[in-house]
Amino acid sequence: MMTKKCDFNQQIADEICDQITTTSKGLRVLCKENKHWPSRAEIFRWIMKYPHFEDRYSRAKRHQIESLIDDVIEIADNTDKDVITDDKGRRVHDHEHINRSRLRVDKRKCIYSKLAPKIYGDKALLNAVEDKTKTLAEAIMQAKESRNAS
Repeated sequence: MMTKKCDFNQQIADEICDQITTTSKGLRVLCKENKHWPSRAEIFRWIMKYPHFEDRYSRAKRHQIESLIDDVIEIADNTDKDVITDDKGRRVHDHEHINRSRLRVDKRKCIYSKLAPKIYGDKALLNAVEDKTKTLAEAIMQAKESRNAS
């Protein structure tokens, strides 16, 4: 597969970061949807070559976590296809759909725990569970504050 090389373009770089910030889609999908962008490989070259773009891209990825969290909530709360009607007219649980939804939630949780381990990693959640005096929201806020302090 040939990669599309191009000179750094601040307007495109801003668009890339804005898109990443506001969607849970990955760079591969976004590059396919935005034909005027450079290739994914070229974007990674920009990240390596231009520190200001690397910084903005990294911040965009951290903000993308909010989209992933919104996805998790939406997927987990959506029960529309959990029950189907079988061949005999009975309403039964669609375990394939339920398991696929669980997989989608787990994958997103894995991604945001890697993007922000101090806030959403297993250790942060474990500490919240162990400290019974705090709600999970309070523990997350504390983790965010300690991350900002460092």
